[in-house]
Amino acid sequence: NSYLENENFFNDLKNVNKKDVVNYIQCGLETERPYTYEDCVNWSILKFEELFNNSMQQLIYNFPLDMKNSNGGNFWSGIKKPPKSIKFDITNELHLKFIKICSKCRARVY
Repeated sequence: NSYLENENFFNDLKNVNKKDVVNYIQCGLETERPYTYEDCVNWSILKFEELFNNSMQQLIYNFPLDMKNSNGGNFWSGIKKPPKSIKFDITNELHLKFIKICSKCRARVY
């Protein structure tokens, strides 16, 4: 909202890559803007997959379960437990609750 209300928005930015800010604003106002509630639901499902599936798989790819630390011990040990990816399951009540709440939040923003 500051972008729309503050004429000096870009001048006020400190320690930020202004090109990244422009891209973020463009995504929010044009390319990723939802026009229907269905758009919000689709975005929420993609966000679920990004947070709970893709990110976890990427972490395991970067740090495999059999990886050793510099001391030769298991990387995933003690308080460092390996993450488990979760695929979206339409029959899971908790997954649906996430989608419902996330979709409502997204719709309210726009």
